[in-house]
Amino acid sequence: MKNRKTIRNDLFKIFLTNGVRQPQAYYVTIKNHSFTYNDVNSILGDICVSVLNRPKKIKCVAINSLQSGDVFFFFWAGVALGLDIVLAPGLSADDIKSTAMQSKLKIDLFLSDDKLLDLIDTISSYPVNNVGVDKIYHKRIRCNSSIYFFSSGTTGKPKFIRTTYYQFIRAMKCILNSKLMEYTHSQSVFIAVPLSHSYGLSAMVEYTQGGSHIFIPGQSNELGPVQSLLEKSISQTITAIEGVPYFYKQILILLDRISLPRLKHIGMGGDLVSDQVLGDFDKRIPGLSISVRYGVTEIPSFVAVHFFRFTRDVPWRYLGRILPIYTCRLHSNAEENGEELVVECAFLPSKKILVYTNDIVSGYAGTLTFIRRKMVMKVRGYRVNPVEIESHLNEHPDIRESKVYMLDEILMADLVLELNKELEPALIREYLAKRMTVTSIPNRIQFVERIIRTRTGKIIR
Repeated sequence: MKNRKTIRNDLFKIFLTNGVRQPQAYYVTIKNHSFTYNDVNSILGDICVSVLNRPKKIKCVAINSLQSGDVFFFFWAGVALGLDIVLAPGLSADDIKSTAMQSKLKIDLFLSDDKLLDLIDTISSYPVNNVGVDKIYHKRIRCNSSIYFFSSGTTGKPKFIRTTYYQFIRAMKCILNSKLMEYTHSQSVFIAVPLSHSYGLSAMVEYTQGGSHIFIPGQSNELGPVQSLLEKSISQTITAIEGVPYFYKQILILLDRISLPRLKHIGMGGDLVSDQVLGDFDKRIPGLSISVRYGVTEIPSFVAVHFFRFTRDVPWRYLGRILPIYTCRLHSNAEENGEELVVECAFLPSKKILVYTNDIVSGYAGTLTFIRRKMVMKVRGYRVNPVEIESHLNEHPDIRESKVYMLDEILMADLVLELNKELEPALIREYLAKRMTVTSIPNRIQFVERIIRTRTGKIIR
């Protein structure tokens, strides 16, 4: 028998609570167009009415728009209706459908860049139905309503990952009760991560719960967020930023052109954070508080978070305070000569899952320290970790970024040098020889203008 239990739709209540408290306050700014809670309430009402009036009942909607603004509106509308939501930016309907079918998921409605206007006249216009979503949203939802992500991971190969409303609701309630994210309260926050990414979506919901004004970049490509910050109307307003480490590396290069007079907090996640990036920020904009989140796509919104009042105080390998609803275990991994972090989480009221993080850590449940990511390549019979090699390369003062990979059984390294810098491959190998075994030193080193990454800044290997 199918699970027919229902639970309160407290995920959507996060939006409604602030809408009732401050209906005329600005909630979100997209492409320089600002919306109050009342505006968003009405637009969501239009979308919900359009969905409910379709001749065929909609249970699952796929959103494959590349625009974070589109994802923002249609995510909240889907949550209000208790729909299953598939976030699949830029993928074709056929690719989404075939992947979903493998997971026994039937998609009833596709929303892409060229079809969004079928539901409302335009995302920035005033609504046509004038029916607020607060009048029609479903207070009780199917217990197994879910959010699906196409996660790139560290390999660039998409994975289809399911999370549940139940997980999200428990996480948000725990964050509020544990006071783990008080820095999300009353901010003007710029979310540089696409909302189709689990980090970006979680950050949007967390700052909504904190009653903050959210800024979403107009473009969702790799450079879109940085270009948005070049606009003074945005950069001079924001007090907080959430972004992946690669985004902050780009910001550091352009700080002479970007004015951030009100910035007081930066949040990081989605990839490894280096102490060099944190140190550079402390030098350029001293006095910032910082949060570093640790998580995996299978668990909204994070597993642990580390908050520091000042950037210079961050021991960047420490995972921080674990969200109390999760149980962390250490699984012995002989091949990695260490212990892998495994997180137990409630997937549904009567179902728990174990999530293997692929990260090697040390310590015990209260003080976990990150050691390395479990990503191994075989080179001439020896095991090497490309992420570890890249971390050493990136510490070199003349190297901006690096990519290590295998090509025709050869260990390769692509390097982007700092502006006006030159290096000889022999000197780089000499530099690495002092830090790691000979078997981990790339056989071939080449210099490139840029390294291809996913939209969230992860290297495509």
